[in-house]
Order: sequence, then structure tokens, then C-alpha cells
Amino acid sequence: MLVNTNSAASRRLIVQMGAYGEHQATSVRVGDRRIPLNASHFEVQLAAGAGAQLVIATKRLANDPTLQFPWAR
Repeated sequence: MLVNTNSAASRRLIVQMGAYGEHQATSVRVGDRRIPLNASHFEVQLAAGAGAQLVIATKRLANDPTLQFPWAR
């Protein structure tokens, strides 16, 4: 569950799969919408005051662990 508690501004965030990016997201379901992925991280944009429940299909331990930030990969 992701919630933007700011009622005035939208927020962009990055969801990383695992503490060190070691997992791989294969799809994300938001409501009735399914989005195919193949990434160790993905971006979510939340409108002001909005929230969403994400159901993330994951392939565990698919990547080598890294200390690099997702936006630097």
C-alpha cells in the first residue's frame, strides 16, 4: 500500500525490489490493471492525497546484490 499524505503536491517514488536490488519485478497489478515489468526497480507517481495497493509479482534472487542506488544503475 502506497499513500501520498501530502494533500497539495504529487509525489514520484522508486520502488526497489529487495534491499540490494537482488529481486526482479515481473509485473505489477493496480486494481484491475496489470503492468508487465522486468526490472529490479520501477517508478510510481502518486497524485496529491492519492493511494494505491500494488500487488507485485517477483522473481526472487534473480540479480546480484548491489549497493548502487536504483537511479544510478
